[in-house]
Order: sequence, then structure tokens, then C-alpha cells
Amino acid sequence: MSHPPAPSPLKAVETAERALREAPFAAGLSMAVTDRTGVMSSSVHGLADVAAGRPVTADTLFEIGSVSKGFTCVLLLQAQDAGLIDLDQPVARYLPWFRVRSRFAPITVRHLMTHTAGIIEGSDFSGEAAFEVWSLRETEATSPPGTWFHYSNVGYKALGLVLEAVHERPYHQILRELLLAPLGMTSAVPAITDGVRPRLAVGYEPRSGGSAPIATEGLIPATWLETATADGSIAATALDMTAWLRLLLGTGTGRLLSDHGREEMFLPAIALDDDHSGSSYGLGIRTGEIDGRHHVWHSGGMIGYYSAVACDLDSGIGAVVLANGPGPWQEAALHALAAARAEAAGAPVPELTVLPHDEEPPRADPRLRRGRLWPATTAVTTPGCPACASSRATAGCGP
Repeated sequence: MSHPPAPSPLKAVETAERALREAPFAAGLSMAVTDRTGVMSSSVHGLADVAAGRPVTADTLFEIGSVSKGFTCVLLLQAQDAGLIDLDQPVARYLPWFRVRSRFAPITVRHLMTHTAGIIEGSDFSGEAAFEVWSLRETEATSPPGTWFHYSNVGYKALGLVLEAVHERPYHQILRELLLAPLGMTSAVPAITDGVRPRLAVGYEPRSGGSAPIATEGLIPATWLETATADGSIAATALDMTAWLRLLLGTGTGRLLSDHGREEMFLPAIALDDDHSGSSYGLGIRTGEIDGRHHVWHSGGMIGYYSAVACDLDSGIGAVVLANGPGPWQEAALHALAAARAEAAGAPVPELTVLPHDEEPPRADPRLRRGRLWPATTAVTTPGCPACASSRATAGCGP
């Protein structure tokens, strides 16, 4: 379905785009800004497919990776409101075969939602969630549940299976029927399959790879993977994603997410040690104060695809950035919020500075995270898992 023309870009978005063109590890991007009533601005830049010369359009799909985790949590909160599930009950109540070697108390559904179950990030050895979750019985919990943040994709795969158990149908069907369709996300798809590949931008990674990619060596198409698991299986357009942002901002929450559920989602569950002082993880979302305002945000990284969303809950503005390559996208989304606020107030719009990647950085550079170099002048949440030490971008991985 084609999207109608969006409003003319705000200066905030234009400023961010000019800076983002300096980022050499993505071929194209799509971004949008919304308030609680509707889209304020959207724009696209670059190529969806370099070899074919196909440009990014408003209808181009991008995989959103771990931003999908928030969708999984809303589905669980819906199930809680319907009396189908108790988030504080052991996972084994809904998946009797779920097992982790542990000397600690049982892992609850909420522990998986908050990445505090003490389990591994995930092995990604199979495209089937059940196989990987079953294999947890060969691993050992490393901390008491609820006490330590360790990002876990396999934990969210288990949550998808919990939803399948209580709804008695596949996760992708639940996601489409209970969230994507009611939100009006008509272009979005709940599973990454070969059938939707022609609608997707091609994902790219730096040719040089490793822990210090070299800009001048360019990009190569990333490995193609299919996935339908609850840790990150959605592909969407930036305009479709504004409907998700409006849900987070509180528009229509009574229909799809109760006020209590929204409050529970944003309630700090575990403190995070990252660039945003005082930030915490809630249920599938980061939460905290930025510039004295309550924000929620999350980023995602698939193989060749990167995404970021952010909402300023006080001003009622949200932003999304989708790209087919790595870059400072979470910072770009946060910048778009600050710039939109400034423009609305008639104040100078701040610039987003992206440092050039003209040469290989020192291996010991403290700005290196998950094999990417991020601007020193910005507080960036990296695309990919913030807790794991892996340098690879795994399916569904994202902070």
C-alpha cells in the first residue's frame, strides 16, 4: 500500500539528514517525526538497492530489529489485561518444558521482558525459536533473576512462545491481528520472509568488517536471513512506525494498551550503566530523563539493517530513523526530538555532527562499541546488544 504524501520536512529533519549523509556505512535511510495527533514530517534519502540504483521511498520497508521487542511487551500486557497471563508467574507455568540450570528462584515472564533472567544472549543457531529456547536447559543462569541486566534475545524468543501458548496461534499472526492491524500499520509485516524481500531495502555492512571498518572500502550486501521470532521480526516503513510512536506517546492507549499497562511498560525495572545517566530498562523499552525530560527509546540491529525510535513524553513528540547500514541512528532520533522542540519554540535548531570515517581508528578508541565508531560529541545508544561483548550483529539484537 502506498503512503500518502507526508508534510514538508521540518528544518530539524533536514538538518539531521545533511549530517547523516556524512555517515558512510549506510546506503539509505528513512525518518519521520510525529506528535500525538499525526505526522509532523517525514523524509527519505539515498538508495534502497545500490546495484539496481533503486532509491529509498516512503514505501520502502526496513527491518526494525529489536525495536520489535516493545511490540512483544505490549502483546504481553494486553494478555495480562485479558487475564490470560500473569507476568510475575514462572515462565514454566506457560511453557512446562522451559528449563534453565539454576540454583536461584524461578525465572518469571517479567524477568525475560526486562532482560534480568540471568540467561545467555542467545546462540542464533536456528531460525526456530523452540529449538533455541529448548537448548537453554544446557546453559546455567549466572545471577538471581531480577538483579542484573544482561540483554537476551533468546529470552524474547521464549516470550513469543508464551504468547503462542496462551493465544493458541503463531506469534506472527498474533502480532498482525492484535497490534499491527489495529494500529493501522498497513505496510508493516510481522515476519521477515522471502516473500517480502522485494519490498525491503537491501541491507549493507562495511566491506572491511572487523572492529574498525574503513570507510573508503565501501559497503557489501549483508547476509539474508528469514525470521519470525519475537525478539525482532518486524519490517516497516518510517511512516508506519509513527503509529507505534503515537501509541507510546499515549494516543489510543485505552484501546490497545491500558493506561496501567503503559505506566508499567515505562516503569524502571533495572538501572543501566550507559551514556544516558540515570536511564533504566522497562518492559521492552529504555526509559529515563534526557535534558530534564522523560524519554523512552530503543534501537535495533539486524544483519544489514539498523533502526532507532525515541519519544519525548513531556512534549509529546516521537521520532524514528530506519537505515540499511550502521550509523548513529539512535542519536539521530534523539536529535530530531530536540530539534523539533527548538523549532516549535522559535529557538535555534541544534546541529547533529557526524564525524567522518576517513581512516581506521585506533583499536583502543573508547568510542568503539560492537565494532562501530560513534561520534565523541554525542551520547549514543549503540545499535546492537548493549550488554553482550559480541562484535557481530545478530538477528533481533539491539539495546
